[in-house]
Amino acid sequence: MCGNRITPSKAFGFSSVADVGRSILLVSMGPSLPGVVQRAAERSQPDPHPALSTRNRCRAFRRSQAHDRRVTRIKVDPETVWIESVSIDRVGDDQKDLLRGLHADVMVRDVDAGELTCVGTVSGLIAFESTEVLLATCADAISADALNLAHAADEIRRNLDIYAEVTPDAVLLIDEIRIHEQWRGSRIAGHIITQVLQVLRLDPEATLVVLEPEPQIEAGRPMPRGQQRTAALVSLRETYADAGFGKWRRGPVWWRLVPAA
Repeated sequence: MCGNRITPSKAFGFSSVADVGRSILLVSMGPSLPGVVQRAAERSQPDPHPALSTRNRCRAFRRSQAHDRRVTRIKVDPETVWIESVSIDRVGDDQKDLLRGLHADVMVRDVDAGELTCVGTVSGLIAFESTEVLLATCADAISADALNLAHAADEIRRNLDIYAEVTPDAVLLIDEIRIHEQWRGSRIAGHIITQVLQVLRLDPEATLVVLEPEPQIEAGRPMPRGQQRTAALVSLRETYADAGFGKWRRGPVWWRLVPAA
């Protein structure tokens, strides 16, 4: 358990995040889920199927995007961000069984209407216990992206132990936070991560979170190099800076041990 509040800008050799630019969360396009539900309710015949689960609602929403390219931006109150459940799965060929795959659908609550709307997804890897085993030795069998995040996490853990005498209880490697186009720009990344930790009953002050900001196009692939990507990357980094993250040394990885004040 972490007894002290450690922030990237105050710890050993970490960069300041004060000058990081503004953020854009790259997302896919589509109509709001309430519109899809409304049209279904107006059919003359009753729906023979039971209510959709959270994940199926998100899948239905993503399918609807292929038929409507028009986008109307919706401002999201960060306090309405909600994650109902997080799925944890075995991944790759992790013989040590240390890292598990993580996936969750990101929802927004309409308190008055009592509805949940799917606005995106979050995915990654998680190690639930502190161990001397290097995460990189486990992530190597999963993917190159996982290896990069795990290697940085191992370095951060080692430095926290040496210089701050702090050992995280768990490590969360965020592979992707993807927000649909209509709800982008509301700076909800930090709230999404907090919701994941709450569902998993992990102490945010004892959980190391590591990620690599990377602008993406709608298909989920990295944005091609150019002025658009440069601007998007500067903006995306500021989103995570606002959420309490800091750049790890001179590499592309950002990290956080405690939430923003």
